[in-house]
Amino acid sequence: DCSFEAEVHGVISTLHSMQGQCLDLQRLSVLTRTVDITPMVTSFVRLTYFNFFCNPSLPINELTVKSLAPLPHLVEWVTNGCMEKDTLKNIDPSKFDVFFPSLNTLSLHGEDLGAITQLLRSSQSSALSKFTYTYDGRHDPKRSVVRRLMESIARHDRLDDLFLSSKSGIGTSFANLETLTKLPIRKIRLFNIVANRELSNESIIWLTQSWPDLESFYCCNDDTPVAPQAIRQLPTPEVFRHFATNCPRLVHVSLTID
Repeated sequence: DCSFEAEVHGVISTLHSMQGQCLDLQRLSVLTRTVDITPMVTSFVRLTYFNFFCNPSLPINELTVKSLAPLPHLVEWVTNGCMEKDTLKNIDPSKFDVFFPSLNTLSLHGEDLGAITQLLRSSQSSALSKFTYTYDGRHDPKRSVVRRLMESIARHDRLDDLFLSSKSGIGTSFANLETLTKLPIRKIRLFNIVANRELSNESIIWLTQSWPDLESFYCCNDDTPVAPQAIRQLPTPEVFRHFATNCPRLVHVSLTID
């Protein structure tokens, strides 16, 4: 278990030394500046946890994926790096012996929903249970692109902790989230994901009715308008009757309500 913060030369020299002496390393956390140490991590074949933060952040690129995907025991990958556009364009997962076979927890951000979708589809892990993603794009993505992302998330049928957010607002419909209703969701956080016009009792009840084990539900936008009752359909306290009846384990709810 190793965690350290250092300048560029210190990080490189330390990891170089560890490559020959710490082959059984299982957990690695690094905070540094302007250098991508991910290719050096390939030496630690028993690594289960990799937390890499760089200031300023570095992009997740083709080399990053090629370095981490073959690690057979990597369970958790957390980074502040932004996934580059077309990161997986030239990567053929079928040519790898394994491709992220053990991921349980994944936290990413970026503006290329297609790259995130491809990564989720290509991962061979059957154990992914927690996924966090922040959309960094300035424009609403196409409905079909969002739908494909949701489908790629839903193929991981053990996923029960989901956090999706957007800096500018995706503004999608609840219908685009339909595949998520098949998951055994316990915790879900949707921030700036669903369009304001969709935030109603009916939509929230429809989305959550198949999640009897739901413990935490967050669905809010930072631009929900304050307007007369006649022109908005925000959830009302009536939605809590649904939660009380259908989600007995629910302990945390965050909604903008009338």
